Amino acid sequence: MIEGRYKVVARFQDGSQRKGFVDDFWPNARAIRFKEFNGKEEDLVLDKLKALFYVRRFDGNRAHREIKKYGSKEAMPEGVAVRIRFKDNEMVEGLAANTNLSSMGFFLTPADPSSNNIRIFVIKSSLEEYEVIGLKNSL
Repeated sequence: MIEGRYKVVARFQDGSQRKGFVDDFWPNARAIRFKEFNGKEEDLVLDKLKALFYVRRFDGNRAHREIKKYGSKEAMPEGVAVRIRFKDNEMVEGLAANTNLSSMGFFLTPADPSSNNIRIFVIKSSLEEYEVIGLKNSL
């Protein structure tokens, strides 16, 4: 379980998006409680989402040019690095966590440490490709 209150951008497979907050989140849940700015709450069904982007700011930073992939293995932090491509052709590289088969999705920490996206909960059904591109450990 991921505990706390987080700013998120829920991006749907149909291309729409909504900004709001989520509290405690279970990665194996089928829906997530979503809170809008006006206080309205509803359950978002996860298989309708492309991904849930945990963000620093809702308005982002338009001047920042996001690094979408690692430049080299040396630049990669420890962990399992993956490259994903969504069905809408957006590509992201990052460190993957909890990629078990029974979960609807998995967490990805983007390659760019200064990205507005702190982490992404990727819905597996929204992916076109998933590739392990590296493994780096301290051994």
